[in-house]
Amino acid sequence: MAHPYSHRNCKRITQLAILFFLFTTAIFAQAPVANFSASATSGCGITVIIFEDLSTNNPTSLTWNFGIGGNQTPELRADRKYSFIYSTPGTYTVRLTATNASGSDTEEKVAHIRIYANPTANFTITQSAHCQGDELQFNDASTSDVPITNWAWNFGDGNVSPLQNPTHTYINTGLYPVRLSITNANGCNAFYDMPTAMNITTKPLASFSAAATESCTAPFTAMFNSGASTGPITSYTWDFGDGQTSTEANPSHTYTTTGNFTVRLRVQTASNCEHISTITDYIKIGTFSAGLQIDDNTVCRGTSAQFTDASSAGVVLRTWDFGDGSPTSNVPNPTHTFTTAGTYTVSIQSQNSAGCSDTETQDITVYDLPTPTFTESATTACAVPFTVNFTNTTANTTSVSWNFGDGGTSTQLTPSHTYNVLGNYNITLQVTDNNGCVNTSMFPNHIRIRIPQVDFASNTLGGCAPLPVTFTDLSTSNNPITSWAWEVIREDGTITLNSTDQNPLITLTDTGSYNVTLTVIDNAGCSNTLTRDDVVGAGMTPTADFQTIPTTVCFNTEMDFEDIPTPDIVCTNWIWDFGDGTTRMGKNPSYTYDTIGTFTVTLTAEHYH
Repeated sequence: MAHPYSHRNCKRITQLAILFFLFTTAIFAQAPVANFSASATSGCGITVIIFEDLSTNNPTSLTWNFGIGGNQTPELRADRKYSFIYSTPGTYTVRLTATNASGSDTEEKVAHIRIYANPTANFTITQSAHCQGDELQFNDASTSDVPITNWAWNFGDGNVSPLQNPTHTYINTGLYPVRLSITNANGCNAFYDMPTAMNITTKPLASFSAAATESCTAPFTAMFNSGASTGPITSYTWDFGDGQTSTEANPSHTYTTTGNFTVRLRVQTASNCEHISTITDYIKIGTFSAGLQIDDNTVCRGTSAQFTDASSAGVVLRTWDFGDGSPTSNVPNPTHTFTTAGTYTVSIQSQNSAGCSDTETQDITVYDLPTPTFTESATTACAVPFTVNFTNTTANTTSVSWNFGDGGTSTQLTPSHTYNVLGNYNITLQVTDNNGCVNTSMFPNHIRIRIPQVDFASNTLGGCAPLPVTFTDLSTSNNPITSWAWEVIREDGTITLNSTDQNPLITLTDTGSYNVTLTVIDNAGCSNTLTRDDVVGAGMTPTADFQTIPTTVCFNTEMDFEDIPTPDIVCTNWIWDFGDGTTRMGKNPSYTYDTIGTFTVTLTAEHYH
């Protein structure tokens, strides 16, 4: 029997091993696949790009072409990273060829790298002298092949600006480094520093005065002084306004013509910092003039007018005359009220400190005030509602305002108004005429709405019949009273006496108490009646009589006096005269004589019904 591992079998196993080796060699010994990446695909100016080999299948050599400088075959690096410096702006195609024993492969990336040119930053300053407090103009002078999109200024004193061409003022003197940084549309940056720091030096201040600045006539010599100027001044330049100049610090100058002259002083320092002071019309020779302004050359009587002194500057004395005989004024801008209409010539006489004087006049017209007048359909009535039609009759009226006295108003020229309550009403009319003048008049108790008010009096309250009584009418009415009707009626109604006189005389022949009625009517037909009871009484005449017991007494003894009444007559008043100069009131008095003698006693008795 043959062994399982016979020679034949061993040969077969060897053949299988050889086939396996050839198979695995065919699998692992392949050509590389080239690939790479770049740390950046763009840059500005000189740019270093790191390229990383990403090829597969174990290349044994790499050939790079970075788009400039030809092919390069560097030694293989363990980190597989290779750097290249681009220094020229442009677009570059990068190519990598990877090779091993099994072959090679190439990866090309067209226009893969873009290098931009850096911008060039630069700037200028408009002013050659850099002075404290001056506004300096900074001007961008940078260049770029694409638009610059960002500016960043640093002025060295803590202030910055994003403007392209900014201005900046340095508050303090000193050295200040200035930098401009720029960025263009490609994102490329550049900056520029001034070669030397900005040197900000002190700015002078020009100021001057003159001993006298005004003269009435030419020639006139002015003495100028610059002593109020400050700073390290090295030069003075004067311009006197008449074509003449000076470089003295404190010059004098003679003006040979009249006019107003503007004076200018420029001062400079060694660093060319300067300041100019200008005073317009500083020197005035023969130009002083009086002037006046009137706010309105037409005013209404009683309205104040405003006047303004418009004389040349430097007035020290002035006199206003308003042309109406009123007191003068010396205030600069007075007001004045004209009390009479007319045209008045207003004048101002002005004088300056140099003694120059002048007078100016101007007319003002004063309009009289309108006099409000009107007519009406009626002014009186004895009943409501009462409608009155008013008509303004004031000349040259442009507008009116009515007040009818009961709260009612109107702005119509011919209003109608209805009164609903009895009473007396004032009419107020305000009128504006075509000159703009306004006046108001009030007409008291102009509208009177009431019935007649009846009243009367008599000359006596009573007496003995026959008793003549005069009755007096005291009635009032809005209109003249034209009719009177008197009725004098005894209270028992049995006797009636009548009269149509205004103030009748009526004789009461019968005794009794009388009531009186008066009815009046005015010419507008308005009437009213008043009745009063017991107005007057007529009675019988009493017979005075008395007694005293005894009629003869001793000195200093009291006596009793007793009235003896008349039948059916009741007296109401007794007056006793005791014959010794003494009188007493009362019906039954007692009396003691303090002297001896014979006395006649008289009693007066009065009776009123």
